[in-house]
Amino acid sequence: MISTERTARHAPPSADVDALLEHPLVRDLIRESESMLMELAVLREAHAHRHVSEERQFISEEKAARASLYADEARARVGCAAVAQSRLARRVVSVERVLADEEAENEKLRSFAELAQAQLDSRPHAEGVKATTESAASSSPPIKARRGDGGSGATDGDGDSRRQSLEEITNLRGSVKRLRSVESSESGTPRDRRHRLSGTQRSPGALTKVRKTMQ
Repeated sequence: MISTERTARHAPPSADVDALLEHPLVRDLIRESESMLMELAVLREAHAHRHVSEERQFISEEKAARASLYADEARARVGCAAVAQSRLARRVVSVERVLADEEAENEKLRSFAELAQAQLDSRPHAEGVKATTESAASSSPPIKARRGDGGSGATDGDGDSRRQSLEEITNLRGSVKRLRSVESSESGTPRDRRHRLSGTQRSPGALTKVRKTMQ
């Protein structure tokens, strides 16, 4: 018995391993382990493929979201630009209208100023003409000789009427001068009063006759 144990101790280990591997239970365990390892490898490969596909899908979704966001931002910018442009156009139209109104008002003021300046410039000339006319009228004789149509002179009837008118005017002036001299020298006496009455009685008739003759 002791010799048998010694023989078993000194037996090579490979024989024991081979014997163990040849055992059916060990073989089943080995096959199960191999199948499990294969399944694990398949699972790992499937997980890797799924991870890659999920990553690609995530990247594509992210790109799509960014594109949509960019499109929304672009549309919003276009809308804001359109609104700003319309506001700017309305502002420009309003400013142009205000400038046109101001230009029209300035044109009116300019025309008024030119008219006032023209009136101011023409006023001294009109005053000078008026003064010249008044001085000429005051220096001219009271009754001028009428000219004929052909410029050859007046008729005998016109000459007689003018001479009569001149004589009456001369008499009237003499009576007025006498009346003034009498009033200034001998005022207050009955004779002067009668003289004044006779002079005043003669003067209205003479004036009326002179007016009729002039007409």
